[in-house]
Order: sequence, then structure tokens, then C-alpha cells
Amino acid sequence: MRVWIVSGGSLDEGFVRKILGKENRADLLIGADRGAWFLYRLGLRPDYLIGDFDSIDDDERQALVSWQLPLSVLPTHKDDTDTEAALNLALLLDREHYQRLDPAERRIMDLKELPKGAGEYQIDFIGILGATGSRLDHVFGAVAILGQALKARAGRGIPACILDPDNRIRMVDSGHPLSVTKEEEWGQYLSVIPFGGPCLGVTLRGVSYPLQDARMDLFSSMGVSNEIVDRAEISLEQGCLLVLESQD
Repeated sequence: MRVWIVSGGSLDEGFVRKILGKENRADLLIGADRGAWFLYRLGLRPDYLIGDFDSIDDDERQALVSWQLPLSVLPTHKDDTDTEAALNLALLLDREHYQRLDPAERRIMDLKELPKGAGEYQIDFIGILGATGSRLDHVFGAVAILGQALKARAGRGIPACILDPDNRIRMVDSGHPLSVTKEEEWGQYLSVIPFGGPCLGVTLRGVSYPLQDARMDLFSSMGVSNEIVDRAEISLEQGCLLVLESQD
């Protein structure tokens, strides 16, 4: 099943309608905080609503309540973002991930009850819309939590990405190589950036600037603005890489 999360960052109506249309349709749709109100205005009915909803007013909150959907209201003062809570929810819906967690880990922040459906689905993909925008702190936070999907199911992972009209962001490690054809690319430019530490054994094939068994260190722009020639293959032996496809 495909899960799409719509968060409260920059959202373009036409783009969201296109992504959630027939080709990329969501089997499950999660509205996170202001992203839930965005879906309401578009008439796109989600399956779950989650967030502290501090970015919408009382009338907008009442409109969401009138939907009578599974609604998880989080505290305003909390350690995690609403986007992370939505991702936690998506992961907990996955049967294998849910079963591999200790009972004490089957939770979303301080919610006393999990939404209906936890552990009942096989999630094959999680996409996040509205994770980018002018709030760079939220952008970096959203990029960081892609690692939770990468490490889900005790390391087997669930494919996940952040998507906006100009960028697709994914995360790979030694257990999850990635290939992208020229036809599948999201934009002209392909960049790989070490995340969390140096990356060893990095190999890039099918690109303008290939690498073979290379080391990529932090605090370097070495992997920025490559281009796919035919079919890009990205792998590494140790570490974690952000993979960004971008267009001007």
C-alpha cells in the first residue's frame, strides 16, 4: 500500500492534485496539522488527521472535526514535529514494523491510544508532501526523519521520499542501494550528500561524474550537481547518503 502524508509546509494545489491523482494515488492519506486543512479545502478526504493544529484557527479546527475521521490531537509543546508524528503513524500502520517493535515502542508521542488500523497493513511506500518551504528548520527536520523509514522493520526499511515540484529527496545506506533511470529522474541534477557521518565505499554508475569505492566526508559539496546519463546506480558500504534529484 502507498501512504502519502500532506504536511503544513509549502503546498501547490495543482501539484498535490497531480501527485495524489490516479497514477500516484494514495491507498492511505494522512493530513498533518495545516496539511489536513489544505486537504479539506481541496475536498480530498484523508484517512487520518494528526497534529497539534496550532497553525489553524478554531473554525478551521471545527471543520476538520466535522469530517469525523480518526483524529489524533498532539500537545503544542512537544519534542517532535507534526510531520514526524505523521511518519510515526504511517510506520505503525505497517504490519511487519509494528510486530517487530516492543509493546512500549508502539506509540506516537504521549497519545494514550493508537489510531485504528495500527499493524494492519503492508506499507510499500511513504511519500511526504508539504515538507519543504521557507522554514528551513522544519525542512532539515523532515529530511532527518527519512532515516526512520530507512531503519523500519528492524533495518529492512520502507521506501520513503520527500517530494515537491522541484525536488525529490531520499535516503540510502549499505542495505538499500538505489537506481534511477533517465526517464524516472525528478530533475536534471542528481546530488548525493553524506548524512550523519562519512560514507565509505560509495559507488556511482551511469552518471556524468562516476565514483568507485570512494570515501565521502562531511562538510564537503563533492557530491552536488551530478547528472544521470542513462541509469544511475548508487550504493555504499558504510554510512548514510541523502539522494536529491532537483530541477531549476
